[in-house]
Amino acid sequence: MTARIWVTKLLGTTALTALATTTFLQLSSPATAQDNPVVLDTISVTTTLDTVSDATTKTDDKLIETLAGTSIVTSEEIERYQPNSPAGLLWSVPGLNVEEASDDPGSAINIRGLQDFGRVNVMLDGARQNFQRSGHNADGQFYIEPEMIKQVDIVRGPVSTIYGSGAIGGVVNFQTIDPADFLRHGETWAGSVKGQFSTNEEGKLVSAIGAVKANDTFSVLANFVWRDIENYDDANGNEIENTDRDMVSGLIKGVFDFAPGNQLKLSFIDKKDDYVTGVLSDTNRQDTEARDRTASAKWTYNPAGNDLIDLNVSGYYTSTRLEQTRIDNLFATIGPPVIQVPAGNQRFFDIDTVGFDIFNSSRFATGAIGHTLTYGGDFFEDRVKTEDLGPGGSGDEFTPSGKRKTYGFYIQDKLEYSNWLEVIGALRYDEYELESNGLNAQDDQLSPKVTVGLTPIKGIQIYGTYAEGFRAPAISETLRSGIHPVPPMFDILPNTNLKPETAENIEGGVNLSFDNIFSTNDVFRGKASVFRNDVDDFIEDRLVGFNPATCFGPPFNGCGQSQYVNLSNARLEGYEFEGTYDNGSIFASLAYTHTRGTDLTTGQPLKSIYPDKLVTTVGFRMLEDKLTLGGRWTYASAQDRVPDAANPADPTPDETPTPSYNLVDLFATYKVNQNFSTALTLNNIFDVQYRIHRHEDPEPGFSAVLSATIRFGG
Repeated sequence: MTARIWVTKLLGTTALTALATTTFLQLSSPATAQDNPVVLDTISVTTTLDTVSDATTKTDDKLIETLAGTSIVTSEEIERYQPNSPAGLLWSVPGLNVEEASDDPGSAINIRGLQDFGRVNVMLDGARQNFQRSGHNADGQFYIEPEMIKQVDIVRGPVSTIYGSGAIGGVVNFQTIDPADFLRHGETWAGSVKGQFSTNEEGKLVSAIGAVKANDTFSVLANFVWRDIENYDDANGNEIENTDRDMVSGLIKGVFDFAPGNQLKLSFIDKKDDYVTGVLSDTNRQDTEARDRTASAKWTYNPAGNDLIDLNVSGYYTSTRLEQTRIDNLFATIGPPVIQVPAGNQRFFDIDTVGFDIFNSSRFATGAIGHTLTYGGDFFEDRVKTEDLGPGGSGDEFTPSGKRKTYGFYIQDKLEYSNWLEVIGALRYDEYELESNGLNAQDDQLSPKVTVGLTPIKGIQIYGTYAEGFRAPAISETLRSGIHPVPPMFDILPNTNLKPETAENIEGGVNLSFDNIFSTNDVFRGKASVFRNDVDDFIEDRLVGFNPATCFGPPFNGCGQSQYVNLSNARLEGYEFEGTYDNGSIFASLAYTHTRGTDLTTGQPLKSIYPDKLVTTVGFRMLEDKLTLGGRWTYASAQDRVPDAANPADPTPDETPTPSYNLVDLFATYKVNQNFSTALTLNNIFDVQYRIHRHEDPEPGFSAVLSATIRFGG
């Protein structure tokens, strides 16, 4: 169906819905408009870069004042674009891409060309999401429901020394909604129900929230989300098989405010995804259930009048279990002879992570220099257990069971002199231990960081950073073994001699902050950075010894051998820009990313690099800020800078060049009154056929998403 027909139908449906809703509200509350007029908040012109976050240094700062490549996704942006996955949630963030397979709701984050095996520390309410399963998808996935997220904090590069081992690519922390975010001033209880429908995949969503403030000490919130998605169509009208899924999520969070500055948060999240992986023609489909549970506790103690105590203690437990049952018979050429892997075979992938983080910030002065001294430690342990039942199964070979422990200690001093000089010095010590099948490996590392920021002119802040990072090899990288079960055939070898990765990052940037540019109430904020990250002993999967003559026949390993190896040095470099303008009635933003990655030994491009990307948004606020209209344009360049195919007989998506594409999306949100709102998003309005780099299937064609939310409280 053409985009024009979809738009016509949708606009008609929207008009009828709005008319029916308005009539209902007028009939049920005839005096509301006159007796209880809508009281709108006073507009304070700010941008997302004015948002306060502790993501960079664990001390609260506005993003525009942080000396790093930092970004944030706010609840307003989430409401505007109505994403159904983390990829849509993070689409406009510079330097960041999300890898998602069309047949799997799991996501993997790529920052500046680095992803997988913990190179990006992904957290949900501060709890690490460390699930990993080796296969044809990303080696490191997480499962998150965007509807439950109120804010996402992003730090790019190994500059966040205080966020734990492994994060040489950066940090992404998803924050779920709190009772205080939902309850309005004076309310002791409130609830809301949201319904959503999307046209292309016939997606349906129901989200219900309830919150209660029992007294001045205790409040609680619960959120239930059900999402059902059918197979989507690409822009050529082709139905993409196995893209349907059914998802149910629940969140409960309790907050105890014992006294001012003394708070305890407890939260539990449970998410279940049911879907089918594999392509029908490959007879390799698996009926899959992914169950992700995250429990976290965070205690903060910051007594008034005591600048030496700002204590944070947090602990968490994350459990992800993937259960798969084979749908089709698979004939695995492990041999000879040929082995049949029958339908009904089951396999299980479990990873449990337990961890804690404790730190304190002390504020004091030595003469004219102010100090914020942050010091603490963290620990986490991954326990991996995999089983592949029945003949011919190899899941437990490619994702071996084992245990990994890492812990570290850090100290950071943020020094400020007058209003023009800021210096941050930090030092981190990491140690890890890996145990599996009788193998024991351990190593440690000391990682420094120094940042200097200068403000020579009001509104212009420049900075430079040198930072090191450290990542220990994962269990799968070290011990994965077996034979690829179907042609093309190759041996998969372990490598117990893998060394840890160490990153040396040099970054320079400028923060721009100007007010009253074209009028007395407008603002511009911008962050630009250039970086070079050299990763010694970079770990990458390599296939060697390819032999086309014997690749598809005896001795059945003619395609060579696959093994994770240390490259002597990999270089990732590029530049980014993020800017926003707002005058209250008009807002605009721009985000640009340019990244290159090279194996300095061979000169080959790294396969984890995404193409250049430009995202521009323009919007308008009208009707006393009740109506917001706008659009977003995305341009991604062609990606033909890819490595030579490791296996020419079966190149993977990240070894296949990707054409450039242009996308245009439109959005509208309308707050009828304080208790009823609607939102409409039109994605890919020109029905462009395109494929995101590192993705195997084309993306959806035109799709419209319509939602309505009713709220009540007292």
